[in-house]
Amino acid sequence: MAGLKAIRQRIQSIKSTRQITRAMKLVSAAKLKKAQDAAFAGRQFRLEIQKALVLAIQNLPEDYSNPFLTHHENLGTKPDAKSGAKPVKLQTRVYAVSGERGLCGAFNTNLIKAVVAQENLTESEVIAVGKKANSAATRFKWKLKAAFEGLPEDISQWPMEELVDAGFKDLDSAHVVKLYFTQFVSALTQKVTTETLLPFDVEKMKAQVSLGGLQNTAIKLDPSAIKVFEYLAPIYLRARLREAALESRASEHAARMTAMDAATNNASDLIDELQLFYNRARQSAITTELIDIIGGSSAVE
Repeated sequence: MAGLKAIRQRIQSIKSTRQITRAMKLVSAAKLKKAQDAAFAGRQFRLEIQKALVLAIQNLPEDYSNPFLTHHENLGTKPDAKSGAKPVKLQTRVYAVSGERGLCGAFNTNLIKAVVAQENLTESEVIAVGKKANSAATRFKWKLKAAFEGLPEDISQWPMEELVDAGFKDLDSAHVVKLYFTQFVSALTQKVTTETLLPFDVEKMKAQVSLGGLQNTAIKLDPSAIKVFEYLAPIYLRARLREAALESRASEHAARMTAMDAATNNASDLIDELQLFYNRARQSAITTELIDIIGGSSAVE
């Protein structure tokens, strides 16, 4: 009977866990629609800013220089034999946008694996956005430039100016800034995405937007293409980081909803198995008692 009591307690414990996982699934499902709409809206806003920025870029003077547009062709460890130019030693900065909590399947793990696989984290400066990214940075001894955790659910309340300053405030032409986040594709699909924020990949930016008849067309911008570019570039970077945060938050809710649904189903399956085992054990115990009773009565007769 002691074994039956332990099984009953185990079944009750799993039922309590199932209630929690079901509640977490429903909460994430309720939050997902709002987060998904916000992610799509953020994506459209960034594309509109990007369209205006591309127009400014294609009308910049040919002799205009800016760290945002510098492409590093002179890489290596030795001076160029012909020109004698010294190689550029690049300093990479990495934004890693993770979640604040766990219980969302491989959402955070996949992001951290991507950063570890693609970056030299003994040299790259990491800007950890989210508690899980900061924990990974501490655990694996990454070179942390800045860490942001305990961020609110509402992305609009994030310290976006501080986030931008952490990556771009002391930027020069020897810096490359990368962004790692989880892109929301659907409720069942989320994809870890890597993007080079700086220098701007102008051709890729052009391909992502539709300029219509303005493609490769010289137009006059007021007050000037340089002023428009220098005004829009920081706005574009803020919009890009905000979009990544929105995409990551929607992906986190989707991943948690999927993970908690799987956990709830697994708990139900385990309860069914334990209940069957309990019924068989109880039936066996009753049968044993009946045999003892019948055996005792036969002995008396």
